[in-house]
Amino acid sequence: MTELPDDIEQLKAILLKLQEENQCKDEAIATLEKTIQTQAEECKDQMSFFTYLNSYLFG
Repeated sequence: MTELPDDIEQLKAILLKLQEENQCKDEAIATLEKTIQTQAEECKDQMSFFTYLNSYLFG
């Protein structure tokens, strides 16, 4: 484990950096979740189309 500095200003800087890193990760996760949701909806739409097409072609 990394040894922490004694200086309070250095500790504040470390904390701020970690908070910024976490925010970036949270934003990346949110973007991935939105992408997955969009792709799931597109897949559902395609499946609906293929189901319709199958019933139309093969009764």
